[in-house]
Amino acid sequence: GYQVTHIDLHVGYNHEHAHAENQLEVDEVLSKTIDIITVELTVDSLVANQPTTLTYQLKGGEPEPYLGALGHV
Repeated sequence: GYQVTHIDLHVGYNHEHAHAENQLEVDEVLSKTIDIITVELTVDSLVANQPTTLTYQLKGGEPEPYLGALGHV
């Protein structure tokens, strides 16, 4: 079986809550290739309090169901 647990994620910087394990790094490359399969993400916009569309393009493979669906975000 598996277990779902929470993690604390602090956004911004606060000296009281600075934890090395929570330091996020921006990944500017929205395309990843493993073996021969490439997944590319495009985002229409990132504006606070506005809907956005995430589009994934898969090259070199077929999606496999996970938890009853072809993709989870």
